[in-house]
Amino acid sequence: MHLIADSGSSKTDWVVCKADKILQKLETKGFNPYYYTSDTLDKLLEQDLLPKLKHHEVSSIFFYGSGCSTETNQDIIYRSLRKGFKNAKIEINHDLLGAARSLFGKQAGIAAILGTGSNSAVYNGKNITHNIPSVGYFFGDEGSGSNLGKRLIASYLKNEMPADIKKIFDSEYNYSFEYILKQIYNTDSPVKFFASLTPFILDHIKTDFLHELVYSSFHDFFEQNICKYEHYEEMPIKFVGSIAFIFADILNEAAHDLGIKISAIRKAPMEGLIEYHS
Repeated sequence: MHLIADSGSSKTDWVVCKADKILQKLETKGFNPYYYTSDTLDKLLEQDLLPKLKHHEVSSIFFYGSGCSTETNQDIIYRSLRKGFKNAKIEINHDLLGAARSLFGKQAGIAAILGTGSNSAVYNGKNITHNIPSVGYFFGDEGSGSNLGKRLIASYLKNEMPADIKKIFDSEYNYSFEYILKQIYNTDSPVKFFASLTPFILDHIKTDFLHELVYSSFHDFFEQNICKYEHYEEMPIKFVGSIAFIFADILNEAAHDLGIKISAIRKAPMEGLIEYHS
């Protein structure tokens, strides 16, 4: 039996399957080795995953995770999984390869992720051949949930947010200036704080200000992460991720204005990964 994991910074989806038959679904906290130690993952597996696996005999594990693009980070994941699954074959890959396999199978195209973070790559049907590095929430992650939240907070702190929206924001969150700075600079994962604000953006997306905020973030994503690929106009482009899915209309609007056609938008990669590994 396979255990497939799709791990982001916010949550990890786990599926136990035999061929294309799903035997069990689980969800745990997300794990990104750039933000957490191996001890954190060890505890997550021991407390939240292993006790709930219903004694399935897992023979192979396919783990796709954000932050797993380097051998060092892959090794962090591997060592923790090996402790819990001593006899399983374990394969660790970047979530970007997972997105490409889910969206395109064995076909070629440009795969893009818009979730808590963002990324993109050119995929030849087997491997990723080109990737413009996302470089994370601090320098990049355009179009992601963390980027939307970061733009929202910046407009709030700099008094650029319209008064009517600021009033609603204050009534819903009641955040002090000091609290916001503490969440950004004194917590393990500021991306979670930024991304946690996307429900507010979605609830008020019909306002011109928030529509423009999302549109500009998506527009920047296309310019920085899609248009720089050679011959991008000739390749199918598909998206996966919660942000791409819930703001699909604005994503298509930004793409259209740049002469780009999106072939598909999928909320999560797991269905495609199950099919790929079956």
